[in-house]
Amino acid sequence: MPIQQDEALRRLLESVRTIAVVGIKAGVSDDAYRVPAYMQRQGYEILPVSPKLDSVLDEGCVANLSALPETPDLVNLFRAAGHMPAHVDEILALDPLPRAVWMQLGIRHTEAAERLEAAGIEVIQDRCLMVDHGRLLGAAPPLRIPLHYDFASTVCYVAHRVLARMAPTLRELGLELAWTPVDLTAITGYARGMEMPETSRANARRIGTDLGVAVEPPPHWMDSRPAAAAALLAARTGRVGAEETWRERIWTALFEERRNAPNATEVITWAHQLGFTIDPAALERAIDELDELTRQAREDQVTGVPTFMLGRWPFGGIQTEETMANVLERYARKSRSGELS
Repeated sequence: MPIQQDEALRRLLESVRTIAVVGIKAGVSDDAYRVPAYMQRQGYEILPVSPKLDSVLDEGCVANLSALPETPDLVNLFRAAGHMPAHVDEILALDPLPRAVWMQLGIRHTEAAERLEAAGIEVIQDRCLMVDHGRLLGAAPPLRIPLHYDFASTVCYVAHRVLARMAPTLRELGLELAWTPVDLTAITGYARGMEMPETSRANARRIGTDLGVAVEPPPHWMDSRPAAAAALLAARTGRVGAEETWRERIWTALFEERRNAPNATEVITWAHQLGFTIDPAALERAIDELDELTRQAREDQVTGVPTFMLGRWPFGGIQTEETMANVLERYARKSRSGELS
């Protein structure tokens, strides 16, 4: 019978090191990419098998299993059930035989499984390799990426919405965004209250439209310092999600309700409405801290917002979800492998 018990699955996942992925894909939103990418991040060697690709996950592809330089410990199949008999023929022709064959979630073929088991190969059917690994062995701690932002920036609001849509992808990549406010006035020279050029506003509208976020940029550059300082304090309340809730409240107020940026008094009131208390003196100290964060950002070559700090390298702006996923996945993989140290 195919393996189903957790202890047997755990022993298998702890013992294999090389995984041949048949039917791997290059699109970061495809399960046939996300699952092997996850397993690669956990330290497994991924051997891509696809006649349609030259390389993926920084590994060269082969057209079929027989072209691999060595037999993998585990064959992970991302192919429809109707292809299973042919893949079994290919697997049974290997010498030596792999220890196990894993048919991904939604893939089941009783006759194919019986042939593999008769040859002494362990079989897992209709299960997700990534899900079972995370459940049984646990994933590595998330990799934190500082993300510099300013509440006054329309493009940062757009990024906020795009990254919210990307939350499942970020979790799967093992990434955690560390939203870090800065005072863009001190970086760009914008004057508080200055009238924003129509060219800048039109560009922000275009970015929003291109990324599926309808937005109308405010006519003047706002003073976002009290709101940003409150975000720093919200992150220290000990309440799960307090800082995220604060960011959502501010951006909704500024860019959807079309309100002015809150001053210090209003920030304290809004925080109270959200269930946490801000002391006026603490808010003043947090504004001083914001100045220091801005100084540090300038030293790190941050010239605008949003800016993702990918190690020592600033990556500015916001792109499509597919492009962002590609950039962040590649950074995470290289960072965890030590290539960026």
